[in-house]
Amino acid sequence: MPRPTVSVLLPVRNGARFLALALDSLIAQTDVAYEIIAIDDGSCDETPAILRCYTALSTDLRVITGQGNGLSHALNLGLAHARGCYIARMDADDIALPGRLAAQCQYLDHHPNIGVLGTQALRIDPTGARGGRVRVPIGSQRVRAALAISCALIHPTVMLRRASLLAVGGYRPQFDGAEDYDLWLRLSEITELDNLPQPWLLWRQHNSQVSTRRALRQARGAALALLAHQVRQSGAADPLADQQTLAGWRQSFLEIADAPLRVHALTIAALVDNGGSLRRRGSAYLQAVCNRLNQSDPALTRRIALACVRHQRQLLRAGRWREALARWPVYLASCGVELLRAYFIHASILWRS
Repeated sequence: MPRPTVSVLLPVRNGARFLALALDSLIAQTDVAYEIIAIDDGSCDETPAILRCYTALSTDLRVITGQGNGLSHALNLGLAHARGCYIARMDADDIALPGRLAAQCQYLDHHPNIGVLGTQALRIDPTGARGGRVRVPIGSQRVRAALAISCALIHPTVMLRRASLLAVGGYRPQFDGAEDYDLWLRLSEITELDNLPQPWLLWRQHNSQVSTRRALRQARGAALALLAHQVRQSGAADPLADQQTLAGWRQSFLEIADAPLRVHALTIAALVDNGGSLRRRGSAYLQAVCNRLNQSDPALTRRIALACVRHQRQLLRAGRWREALARWPVYLASCGVELLRAYFIHASILWRS
């Protein structure tokens, strides 16, 4: 078969409810040679039957059977079978808008310095009704700056160069839940990342998603990914490179002063970004970190100040204005002038949704 330009990795596990819509949107893509690699990661619903049906209908679809070992393993398995020079991502509950693959492929063709390219997205609910626009930074410098704070790219919108992905070793399974953020940080050390200004994906949000069910684990993974990145940037070896899981992360960071506080602070910051601090346990976690913060690390204080402002904004949106006002003196005592600065920074595109 002719070599495709783009290989779309579509992992799925028990995704029968939305899978046909996702496949239809990919099969309808035009103006670029592509293949769809669906990785069935141990489904026990109607997913295998749907994939067999679509395989008979489209020669562009290949199905790979995984072992149910998680998203990163599934994506690495798909990558091993990919033949395109570009790797595109999409989840089995999302919908690619017409022209998405061609638009990203054209941009990467004309911008060889960009190794990873995401897009904006439009939220949809389980019924397909559209919600708000999900915005991410535009411009490689803004994306690079944003990566020090948040993920900065929407994983299922991304297209990246296969050579770059292989150069950093693909996805790391120990970071499942935050595997995308860990990957962007590692890729940022060898290439530039950017986002297109247009939305090219309908991004479905529903309560059965892993990001919803495992918010704390995801936030802890993001914190450890960022701290490992900072260690690599200092010229030292990655302390988590040989770890099969993140359970023993404390032993990996023994040589870093205040590592537990930094991990806890970055964890609650990521949890706040995902709305996790609105729950009682998350709110208490943020309070505990603020009580321990001593402002000796300006960058860490700045990050927690942003998290505090974000939390207050979420409280106000939830109608909990008394709680939001009561937290202000505590946050000011913990973060000082960085809290005041955070109110101005907070209005940037990093936090728009």
